[in-house]
Amino acid sequence: MTAPVGRGRRLLRVLGAVGGVLLVGVQTALSAVAVLGSDGAQKPHPGPVPGPDQRPEYRP
Repeated sequence: MTAPVGRGRRLLRVLGAVGGVLLVGVQTALSAVAVLGSDGAQKPHPGPVPGPDQRPEYRP
């Protein structure tokens, strides 16, 4: 039977590995969301289409 100290260390190591994987997953998701959000923010939002008399190239 293993000593409680060894079991505790193994548990800590397993928890550390699981926590590291979760941390990497959260960081990856956050960076992906940030990239998608910045990509959407860089595109100009299409406003309402101006009428024919509001366009600068239109000459009656």
